[in-house]
Amino acid sequence: MWVTKTEGAQIRSLVRAGGGKAPGRLTLEGSRDEVQSNTVVGILPGQSKETIQVQSHHDSMSEGAVEDATGTASVLALAEAFASVPQSERKRTLMFTTFDTHFTGYQAHQAFADKYVTNPDTPYQLVANLTVEHIGLAGVVRDGKLVMSSLPEPRGFFRTGSSVIRNVIQKAIVTQNLTRTAVIPANGAKGIPTDASFLVPTKVPVISLVSGPIYLYDEDDTMDKVARNELRPVAKAFAQMIDRLDDVPASAMRRGG
Repeated sequence: MWVTKTEGAQIRSLVRAGGGKAPGRLTLEGSRDEVQSNTVVGILPGQSKETIQVQSHHDSMSEGAVEDATGTASVLALAEAFASVPQSERKRTLMFTTFDTHFTGYQAHQAFADKYVTNPDTPYQLVANLTVEHIGLAGVVRDGKLVMSSLPEPRGFFRTGSSVIRNVIQKAIVTQNLTRTAVIPANGAKGIPTDASFLVPTKVPVISLVSGPIYLYDEDDTMDKVARNELRPVAKAFAQMIDRLDDVPASAMRRGG
């Protein structure tokens, strides 16, 4: 349940008027139906079964321009760019994936992991995952109104795996001048709070870019919130990391490698 600043002020006023108490009732109405999920998977074969996955999600709770049309657009752009590279120049297979159960419980995500990651008969041996979400402008609420900035929303690369993964991310950030960006280790028990969270138990090293602008999950998440000047640098950063990881032994990517 979301409570706006104005609604919060009304609730506090009622509590004060009631001497520290205010009776209330919250009624939630909804339904849950079984539907067919749609996972998009595109493959660019390489010279081996080892596979680097590039991922986002194509569902949203609202208008979804930043969350997560920007992520889906980035995956499509990267797929198009790497499709122009001859197979002979790719040591590893590239997999481009978008999911639609980000908001329903990650059912399709988990089914994907069961089919392509933990299944010993999988045709793909995932050695790394790169997930991209939320390339948006920063905004703040002033006097109850959303005020936008021309700066990108502060963002973070959550990562699992070894120091090799960390170094690859850091170099891409510097090379592509991704300001307002942090690298956040996530090898601990809490994992990664992004669309790639389902992969953490599989031990596949993850690089996951995400931001949390204040208009996320809101009807204000419209096209004007997209950080358009950041789309190309972010895509270039991911392309740079994919190129670098294509040359890194899988054992060196894993934690302790």
